[in-house]
Amino acid sequence: NPALIDNAAAFNGSPMGPLETLDSISIETAYHAMNQRRADVEAAGDDFEMAAEPEVIRVMIEEYRRKGQQDGGVYQCVNAYGLQTFAGRSVELAQLYGEAFEPPKLLLDMAECGETFA
Repeated sequence: NPALIDNAAAFNGSPMGPLETLDSISIETAYHAMNQRRADVEAAGDDFEMAAEPEVIRVMIEEYRRKGQQDGGVYQCVNAYGLQTFAGRSVELAQLYGEAFEPPKLLLDMAECGETFA
């Protein structure tokens, strides 16, 4: 549940959660930082291995042209993708990258009812 992620960060004393941070700085900023890290690693002669989280950012930028708050942020990106489709893709990613990508019950319930994030 995205709200739980950001609320947990607030509970731990963070001024904002990771999803709100990505919306504020724009996902595009995180994308550029990821690409610079890749360039630095490869320039050092090492292999860059894409973790699951940067892959999600890459897909949001390159395939869905989402850039963060200017496009409505993470929740609106999920709405635009379609909750049912997003939930299905989350299951596929969970099979590839682990339980961190398992769709939460709230998302599954919303998708089943045809709801969207406000």
